[in-house]
Amino acid sequence: TRNSPTTIVRFSAILPSVPSHLNITTPTAVAIGPYHHGLSHLSRMEAAKNSAVADFCRVAGQAREVVRRRIGKLAETIRNCYDIGDKKLTNDSPVAREDLVDTRMSAIARDILLLENQIPWVVPQALMESGKLDSNKIVSEFLDRMATAFHVGNRISTKTSPPPRGRESPRMMSEPARARGGDAGRRRRRKKNKTTGMWARRVSKELASAYSFPMGSSVVELAEMRVKLTAIKTKKFGDMEMKKHRWPLGLFGELSLAPVALNELTACWLINMVAYEAFLGATQADNFAVSSYIFLVAHLINREEDVRDLHARGIISSAMSDGETLHFFKSAAPSLRIGDRYIQISKRIHEYKQERWIWIAIHRFLYDNIKVIVAVVSVVGVLTGLFKTMLSLRQPQR
Repeated sequence: TRNSPTTIVRFSAILPSVPSHLNITTPTAVAIGPYHHGLSHLSRMEAAKNSAVADFCRVAGQAREVVRRRIGKLAETIRNCYDIGDKKLTNDSPVAREDLVDTRMSAIARDILLLENQIPWVVPQALMESGKLDSNKIVSEFLDRMATAFHVGNRISTKTSPPPRGRESPRMMSEPARARGGDAGRRRRRKKNKTTGMWARRVSKELASAYSFPMGSSVVELAEMRVKLTAIKTKKFGDMEMKKHRWPLGLFGELSLAPVALNELTACWLINMVAYEAFLGATQADNFAVSSYIFLVAHLINREEDVRDLHARGIISSAMSDGETLHFFKSAAPSLRIGDRYIQISKRIHEYKQERWIWIAIHRFLYDNIKVIVAVVSVVGVLTGLFKTMLSLRQPQR
């Protein structure tokens, strides 16, 4: 049960239908939050966490007892941020002891962004205040580095993104990560709706409209329609767009998506990010940027050849096999909620089909029959040459 908007819930309570073969909920190295504390395969990190606490206190110039008391004052607030029905959240649980301080010290890349492995933002905030550290700068630098895992080439930028703005603090450590990797680049172009209810009603209407003409356009179908697939430069999942172009010999479209590096780590993060989007719900415009991205890619690929096509176009760079990549997107998509960006892309593709149906029909015929056309033209060319030769031989010599 959720007792507040800041509750850190179990993954299964949000996306219960996600295939169980995806190892996306249980930490593999370190328990940060209390849900997975005490698992045998995570016990080896306990000594390292104690060392990290000692090192933090030394750098911060604070006695360990002072830090413990500071976190202890937040124990009730912290406990209320978790599922109140979970059996691990007793008064003697890690939430009420210094172990929570220890768990916060680890920076294990995969485990730190697992939805079930989170701690409330008040904990790292209190620790950084104890050490008189700039929390905005530290978090921004950390998230910039985490975000590069999704970038093709994994080049770490030396430029730091601006610190989070606004009076509201994140609810948990993964919240700014989802925003940074999701649709943060589009926020500056959006105006806030007057109320969440108005936006939610508008989305419900848009969803009904979108499902009345499902996109249903795979890589092959887009090629038949002369829609070119390209990788967008912004690298933000929410910055997908569909454009219509004109050129002297006809018309064509361009569907642009963010390039993504896919491996076991980023696949795990993506599913946890969409789970967090589902947890937030339609609380703001286009709150399902990552979900929309996965949903769109899943509709584009139906065969391993389609995966290779997206790889050739610089959209997907996968450490998995083509079959595994196809299976990841196809198995994840049915559980997801689509957002405003996917709806807009679907509408524009539908409009493109309606406005340019003649050009599409001509291009589809040429695209589907190009081999036959080339073969026929070649045969006609050969036959024409033979007839000319035969005619020249039959002409009487003078």
